[in-house]
Amino acid sequence: MFVPPRRFTWNSFRSSAPAKDLSSPSAPYVEPCYHQPVKSPRRLAFLPALIALVFLATACVGTVNPEGWAAPVFNGNNIYFLQSHNRLAQARIPSDNKTNLDWVFPDKNNAEQKNDKLQAVYGAPVIQDGVIYLTSYSGGVYALDQATGKPKWHVTGSTISGDVVGGAGVGAGVVAFGTTNGHLYVVNMSDGKPAPNWPKDGLTLSDGVWADPIEHNGTLYVATMGGDLFAYSVANGPGNPVWGEPFHTEGGGAIPDLALLDDTHLFVPSINRHVYVLDISNAAASRTQVDFKASDWVWTKPAFKNNVMYFGDFAGHIYAVDITGGPNGKMMWPQPATADGNRVKSGPAIVDNVLVVADRNPIVRFIDLQSGKQLNAVPITGNGTVRADLETHGNEVYIVTTSGGLYIAHPDNRSVTEVQVGGRQ
Repeated sequence: MFVPPRRFTWNSFRSSAPAKDLSSPSAPYVEPCYHQPVKSPRRLAFLPALIALVFLATACVGTVNPEGWAAPVFNGNNIYFLQSHNRLAQARIPSDNKTNLDWVFPDKNNAEQKNDKLQAVYGAPVIQDGVIYLTSYSGGVYALDQATGKPKWHVTGSTISGDVVGGAGVGAGVVAFGTTNGHLYVVNMSDGKPAPNWPKDGLTLSDGVWADPIEHNGTLYVATMGGDLFAYSVANGPGNPVWGEPFHTEGGGAIPDLALLDDTHLFVPSINRHVYVLDISNAAASRTQVDFKASDWVWTKPAFKNNVMYFGDFAGHIYAVDITGGPNGKMMWPQPATADGNRVKSGPAIVDNVLVVADRNPIVRFIDLQSGKQLNAVPITGNGTVRADLETHGNEVYIVTTSGGLYIAHPDNRSVTEVQVGGRQ
C-alpha cells in the first residue's frame, strides 16, 4: 500500500518528541567542576529557547525571528565566525585571546550592502579557491570574496521555495542547498546559475531538507526530514539517481544532520533515536554498517578518531561508538558520559586524548577519550547558549555562542577563555 510522504511540520516535530528519560546510567565517574565560570558581563544573558522553537516551520509555516547558529571555520591565518546571527566576520586567528575584525558581511557602513540581509545562518561557511559560500535562512545563498567579504553572486531568497536551514554542499563545480519546503537547488560555483542537468526551479523531494547536503567524489547526498537519504550524480542530475532507492530510516525518523566520517562512511543521525552509519563504498547502493540506538534525539555531527564516533543526544548522554564493532556498533566506554541532562546539539571536538563537548546550558566539558571520565566542566555565562559544532585549530577548540561570543577551550589545562574581539563592529 502506498503511503504518501509525511510533511514534517512543527506540530509533528513537537508531538513526536520522546519523553525525557534521565534514568540511564551516567559516566562511571564525574569530577566536580573546579574551574570558575567564564562570564561575559558586557552582554545580557537570555533564557535559551528550545532548539526546535527556532524552527516553527518546515514545509508551510514561517519562523518570525530565526536565531541561527553556525560553526567557525579556519582558513590560512584567519577565522570566520558569526559575530551575530546575521553577520559573518573575518578575523585573524586570536593571539593571547585577542583578535581584530578584518571585515564583516553585511557591512552596515557599506552602501552597496544595505539590501543584503542574512537573517540567521545555520550552516558553517564553506571556503574554496578564495570564495566563501554561505547560506542564510531567508536571505538565500551568497558567494563572497574571501579577501574583502564582498558578494560575487547571490541567489536571493525570493527566487527559491522555502527557507534554508542547512549549509551548502560544495564540490564538483557546484553549490547544493535544500529548503524547508523540500526543494533541492544545485547551482554553479562560478556564477550561482542552475548547474547543467539540474532543474532551475529546484528538485522536489519527499520532505524538507535541514541537513547540509554532502558532495563526495561526484555524488551528492541529500537527507530529508521525512527520513529519506538520496544519492545523485552531480554531473548527470536527478534523472538517474546513483541509488535506485533512497535509504530510509526506521519509521521515517527525520534526519536533521549529516556528516562524512571518512572516505566510505556517512554518519546519519535521526530523531527516531537511531544513529546509522552507511557504507557508501559501493556507489550503486548504500549498506547500513551500524544501527546504534541512543536514549534520545540525535541532532549533531560527530567527532571521529580511530573508527570511533563521539556524539551527544538530547537526553545529555555522550557516546563513544566503534563503527567496526558489529551491526549495532560497540560502546567503548562502560556507560555513556553525561551532560547532567543538558541537551547536546553541538558536535564535539578531539585534541589528543581529550574530547571537548558543549551542552545547551552551556557548560564546556572535558572528557577522557579512553575512559569517558569527565576531567573538568566549565560554565559559560551571560552570552547565549552553544548549538554550533565545536572546531579544532591546533591544540585548541573554538566555540561560538548564539550571541556571537567566541571562546577557546584549552584541553591541556581544561580551561576556557573568551576571545576579546576588536575592530569594526
